Amino acid sequence: MTSASTFSDQPESSEAEKPFAQATPPSTNDTQLDTVGEPSIDDSITVTLHGRQPPHDQVQVTISQVALKQVEGHSMGDMSRELGGVLMGQFIQEDDTFLVKVEAVLPVKTDDHGPVHFTFTADAWAQLHQDRADHYPDLDIVGWFHTHPNLGVFYSADDVIVHSAAFVMPWQVGLVFDPILGEGCLVGWIDHSDDVGKLKLSSIDGFYELLDVQDTSVVNWRFVESAVWQQGVYPQTGYELSNQVYAPANDWPLLPAISPWWGVILGGLSLLISLLLLIDRLIAGVN
Repeated sequence: MTSASTFSDQPESSEAEKPFAQATPPSTNDTQLDTVGEPSIDDSITVTLHGRQPPHDQVQVTISQVALKQVEGHSMGDMSRELGGVLMGQFIQEDDTFLVKVEAVLPVKTDDHGPVHFTFTADAWAQLHQDRADHYPDLDIVGWFHTHPNLGVFYSADDVIVHSAAFVMPWQVGLVFDPILGEGCLVGWIDHSDDVGKLKLSSIDGFYELLDVQDTSVVNWRFVESAVWQQGVYPQTGYELSNQVYAPANDWPLLPAISPWWGVILGGLSLLISLLLLIDRLIAGVN
């Protein structure tokens, strides 16, 4: 496997050659994780580094162009509303570093989506688990994706709630894709140096793209900035690196500040209610 680097002035290091090399199964320090074998990467396939070399304490992501093409194809189904699904792949843990490889996606049909929002219903989760068993039984859900048709790529407050409620593992990432602008960004749980040990949803400003379809990048990658819960703007800053998530600018008056934990709590309650309804349906079906 060979490696190239884009959008970064930093020199390549030997660590960029094989992001999955010599990896070990995940540990079970705080949470029991699904154990998977070491992912295999064809040595003949080039990996391109976007952004900076990921530090050892940040989730390190390798996303295949096969998966990106699946996202692109699904997004063409409806350009007027947001679409989404889950990212399928493998994860391993090496010391304090999580290594994630996104290999495919599973689109989802949900009734709860519109021009500026997307979320997972109980029926959507039931269908996703069935589709996973049918198509990717050996892969894990390593995150989610959704589209922002002609909106640019960022995490809205609703997106933060979805990620915080349903994709809570430190190796689960989010992909936002704008099919009209051809832009994408990755968001994940980052351990910030100013608050050691506390993970926050932030832009992933360094990751790998597996060039298994074409020699050039499938997506125009963007990095986003400014806290999502504060007044934000969306300057077209190209590939300036930062590690915060933000919402686009709007002309609406600012609302009083609300703690983001209310959104997380409400999102968690919504997910719990959906799970209880699903269990009730399953019990009713058995009876």
